[in-house]
Amino acid sequence: MKKIKCLCIALAVLLFTHGTAMASNIVATCETDVQSIQSSFNNGIQPYGLYLHCGGCSIKPGGSNRVVVNGYTEAYESSSEVTVKLTVYQEIGTGVWKSVWSDTVYGYNTDYTRFRSRTVWVESGHKYKVEGEHTVKNNGRTETTYSETDGVSI
Repeated sequence: MKKIKCLCIALAVLLFTHGTAMASNIVATCETDVQSIQSSFNNGIQPYGLYLHCGGCSIKPGGSNRVVVNGYTEAYESSSEVTVKLTVYQEIGTGVWKSVWSDTVYGYNTDYTRFRSRTVWVESGHKYKVEGEHTVKNNGRTETTYSETDGVSI
Protein backbone atom coordinates (compact mmCIF):
# COMPACT_ATOMS: atom_id res chain seq x y z
CA MET A 1 0.00 0.00 0.00
CA LYS A 2 2.85 2.34 0.85
CA LYS A 3 4.49 1.70 -2.55
CA ILE A 4 1.25 2.49 -4.38
CA LYS A 5 0.82 5.71 -2.41
CA CYS A 6 4.40 6.77 -3.24
CA LEU A 7 3.87 5.95 -6.90
CA CYS A 8 0.66 7.99 -6.97
CA ILE A 9 2.37 10.96 -5.34
CA ALA A 10 5.29 10.77 -7.78
CA LEU A 11 2.90 10.58 -10.71
CA ALA A 12 0.90 13.54 -9.42
CA VAL A 13 4.08 15.63 -9.07
CA LEU A 14 5.17 14.67 -12.60
CA LEU A 15 1.79 15.59 -14.05
CA PHE A 16 1.63 18.83 -12.08
CA THR A 17 5.07 19.97 -13.17
CA HIS A 18 4.77 18.86 -16.79
CA GLY A 19 1.02 18.52 -17.28
CA THR A 20 0.25 21.77 -19.05
CA ALA A 21 2.99 21.38 -21.62
CA MET A 22 2.30 17.71 -22.25
CA ALA A 23 -1.48 17.44 -21.94
CA SER A 24 -2.35 17.86 -25.61
CA ASN A 25 0.16 15.21 -26.70
CA ILE A 26 -0.42 12.43 -24.17
CA VAL A 27 -2.21 9.27 -25.20
CA ALA A 28 -4.85 8.23 -22.70
CA THR A 29 -4.06 4.86 -21.18
CA CYS A 30 -6.26 1.81 -20.75
CA GLU A 31 -6.87 2.72 -17.13
CA THR A 32 -9.01 5.74 -18.01
CA ASP A 33 -12.58 5.95 -16.74
CA VAL A 34 -15.04 3.74 -18.62
CA GLN A 35 -17.27 6.76 -19.23
CA SER A 36 -14.40 8.76 -20.73
CA ILE A 37 -14.87 7.94 -24.38
CA GLN A 38 -13.61 11.47 -25.00
CA SER A 39 -11.02 11.76 -22.23
CA SER A 40 -9.54 15.02 -21.04
CA PHE A 41 -6.86 14.43 -23.67
CA ASN A 42 -9.64 13.88 -26.24
CA ASN A 43 -7.94 10.86 -27.74
CA GLY A 44 -8.45 7.75 -25.63
CA ILE A 45 -11.12 5.09 -25.80
CA GLN A 46 -11.76 2.27 -23.37
CA PRO A 47 -13.16 -0.40 -22.95
CA TYR A 48 -15.11 -1.26 -26.04
CA GLY A 49 -16.00 -4.90 -26.43
CA LEU A 50 -15.42 -8.55 -25.78
CA TYR A 51 -11.92 -8.45 -27.30
CA LEU A 52 -11.16 -4.74 -27.92
CA HIS A 53 -9.84 -3.29 -24.68
CA CYS A 54 -8.61 0.19 -25.54
CA GLY A 55 -6.68 2.43 -27.89
CA GLY A 56 -5.48 5.94 -28.38
CA CYS A 57 -3.65 8.32 -30.68
CA SER A 58 -1.64 11.52 -30.44
CA ILE A 59 -0.30 14.34 -32.58
CA LYS A 60 2.33 16.98 -31.92
CA PRO A 61 4.26 19.53 -33.97
CA GLY A 62 7.37 17.98 -35.48
CA GLY A 63 9.17 21.05 -36.72
CA SER A 64 8.73 23.10 -39.85
CA ASN A 65 5.86 21.72 -41.96
CA ARG A 66 5.68 18.46 -39.98
CA VAL A 67 3.54 16.70 -37.40
CA VAL A 68 4.41 13.55 -35.47
CA VAL A 69 1.62 11.03 -34.93
CA ASN A 70 1.37 7.72 -33.10
CA GLY A 71 -1.26 5.37 -31.75
CA TYR A 72 -2.03 1.95 -30.33
CA THR A 73 -4.75 -0.67 -30.01
CA GLU A 74 -4.92 -3.19 -27.17
CA ALA A 75 -6.99 -6.36 -26.93
CA TYR A 76 -7.97 -8.21 -23.75
CA GLU A 77 -6.28 -11.34 -25.09
CA SER A 78 -4.18 -12.51 -28.00
CA SER A 79 -6.34 -12.08 -31.10
CA SER A 80 -6.04 -13.10 -34.74
CA GLU A 81 -5.68 -9.45 -35.88
CA VAL A 82 -5.17 -6.18 -33.99
CA THR A 83 -4.92 -2.98 -36.06
CA VAL A 84 -4.51 0.73 -35.58
CA LYS A 85 -5.21 3.06 -38.50
CA LEU A 86 -4.20 6.71 -38.20
CA THR A 87 -5.62 9.46 -40.39
CA VAL A 88 -4.31 13.04 -40.32
CA TYR A 89 -6.85 15.76 -41.08
CA GLN A 90 -6.24 19.39 -42.09
CA GLU A 91 -8.73 22.09 -41.09
CA ILE A 92 -9.78 23.83 -44.31
CA GLY A 93 -12.50 25.99 -42.75
CA THR A 94 -13.92 26.49 -39.28
CA GLY A 95 -14.84 22.97 -38.19
CA VAL A 96 -14.33 21.59 -41.72
CA TRP A 97 -11.61 18.94 -42.02
CA LYS A 98 -10.15 17.00 -44.95
CA SER A 99 -8.01 13.87 -44.85
CA VAL A 100 -4.39 14.48 -45.93
CA TRP A 101 -2.63 11.26 -44.87
CA SER A 102 -3.48 7.78 -43.61
CA ASP A 103 -1.68 4.53 -42.78
CA THR A 104 -2.42 1.28 -40.93
CA VAL A 105 -0.33 -1.04 -38.77
CA TYR A 106 -1.42 -4.67 -38.46
CA GLY A 107 -0.55 -7.16 -35.72
CA TYR A 108 -1.35 -10.86 -35.94
CA ASN A 109 -1.81 -13.30 -33.05
CA THR A 110 -1.10 -10.56 -30.53
CA ASP A 111 -2.92 -8.49 -27.93
CA TYR A 112 -1.25 -5.16 -28.77
CA THR A 113 -0.34 -3.18 -31.87
CA ARG A 114 1.52 0.11 -31.79
CA PHE A 115 1.85 2.70 -34.51
CA ARG A 116 5.27 4.07 -33.66
CA SER A 117 5.94 7.76 -34.10
CA ARG A 118 5.63 8.78 -37.73
CA THR A 119 6.56 12.17 -39.13
CA VAL A 120 4.05 13.47 -41.66
CA TRP A 121 4.79 16.45 -43.93
CA VAL A 122 2.01 19.06 -43.91
CA GLU A 123 1.38 22.63 -45.09
CA SER A 124 2.13 25.35 -42.56
CA GLY A 125 -0.55 27.82 -41.55
CA HIS A 126 -3.19 25.17 -40.80
CA LYS A 127 -4.54 23.15 -37.91
CA TYR A 128 -4.15 19.36 -37.94
CA LYS A 129 -5.67 16.53 -35.92
CA VAL A 130 -5.37 12.74 -36.02
CA GLU A 131 -8.08 10.10 -35.80
CA GLY A 132 -7.31 6.56 -34.71
CA GLU A 133 -9.37 3.59 -35.86
CA HIS A 134 -8.89 0.66 -33.47
CA THR A 135 -9.93 -2.82 -34.59
CA VAL A 136 -9.63 -6.28 -33.08
CA LYS A 137 -10.65 -9.42 -35.00
CA ASN A 138 -10.96 -12.70 -33.14
CA ASN A 139 -13.10 -15.84 -33.36
CA GLY A 140 -15.09 -14.47 -36.32
CA ARG A 141 -15.94 -11.25 -34.48
CA THR A 142 -14.75 -7.75 -35.48
CA GLU A 143 -14.81 -4.87 -32.99
CA THR A 144 -13.92 -1.32 -34.03
CA THR A 145 -13.98 2.07 -32.37
CA TYR A 146 -12.30 5.46 -32.83
CA SER A 147 -10.21 8.00 -30.96
CA GLU A 148 -9.40 11.57 -31.94
CA THR A 149 -7.04 14.33 -30.84
CA ASP A 150 -7.57 18.05 -30.59
CA GLY A 151 -6.09 20.11 -33.42
CA VAL A 152 -2.56 21.51 -33.37
CA SER A 153 -1.47 24.56 -35.34
CA ILE A 154 1.51 24.26 -37.65
